[in-house]
Amino acid sequence: RFGLGGERARDHGCAGCFVAHAEALVGAAIEPLRGVVAFARPGLTLDAASPLEGLRGSAFRLGVGPTGGVRLDLTKSARLGAGVGFLVLPGAPTPWTAEASFDLRVGLLRAVSLGLAVRRTVLSADVGLTSFVYF
Repeated sequence: RFGLGGERARDHGCAGCFVAHAEALVGAAIEPLRGVVAFARPGLTLDAASPLEGLRGSAFRLGVGPTGGVRLDLTKSARLGAGVGFLVLPGAPTPWTAEASFDLRVGLLRAVSLGLAVRRTVLSADVGLTSFVYF
C-alpha cells in the first residue's frame, strides 16, 4: 500500500492539525478460511506540518511500525473489516501513536459501494459514511 495526501493528525504530536502525509507499507495476507483474509504490513510514514512536533523539534515526523487486520466477506456484496496500527516516532517528543479501525462496505451496483467507517486514535474517535465509485 502506498499513499500520498493530507489528513488531520490525531495524537499528541499535533492534535487536529492538517499534515501532508506519505506512507509505504508492504506485507502479506493469508486466507485461512474462504471469505476470511488476515493481513500484516510493516511500513513507514512521513508527516509534515509547521505546528507538528517531529524529528528533533522539526516540522517532519517519521513513523515506523506494523499494521494488521482481518476482512470478512459477509455476502457477495458486503464486507466487514477491522484493523490496528502502531507507529514508533523516532526523535519526536511523543514516542508512539496507535489507531484501530472498523469498516463495513456494501456494494449497491457493479461500480458503486457505500461504507461505514469507525476509527479510534490516541486522542479521537471518528465515524464516517463513505461512497466508492469504481472505474
